[in-house]
Amino acid sequence: LVGVFGARPPELGGYDPNPVADAVGRRLQAILAAKQRMAPDLRVVSGLRLGAEMLGAEAAVAEGLPLVAVLPFPDPDSVWPEASRRRFAQLLGAAETVITLERKVPDSKAKVGGSLRRRDAWLAKNLDEAVVVWDGSEEFTGRLVATLRDRLGDDVWEEPVPAS
Repeated sequence: LVGVFGARPPELGGYDPNPVADAVGRRLQAILAAKQRMAPDLRVVSGLRLGAEMLGAEAAVAEGLPLVAVLPFPDPDSVWPEASRRRFAQLLGAAETVITLERKVPDSKAKVGGSLRRRDAWLAKNLDEAVVVWDGSEEFTGRLVATLRDRLGDDVWEEPVPAS
């Protein structure tokens, strides 16, 4: 199980298709294809959050790799713009397995943050490897990288965000 995490849309050139996000998507596709050659039973795990997680899921689908979606709670996309919700629904429909960790939708931003931290901890415990797209400075992703490294050691691949 390989998880893909990292940069959010603002660090990837925005919410609409753009050259930075396209470059990250192509790079993730190449990384996942190479990993599948080494491990034919590879499955890609994604929380399908906007940004690198969604790009990783799209790369998995493009490569014909099984996708496992791990959601922190039902309908995490409910506050997103319509175009992002359509992408989310398409990827959720393409997933081989969907795991929803909590039954209820959190009723505050603080509780959403707690749910996301619990999701990240669950993923770190259950993954074999991780690919993290980030610039090395964003705090939320830095905490996630530390959690993943604590559990996975050297099996965390850090991929830089390309310059725009």
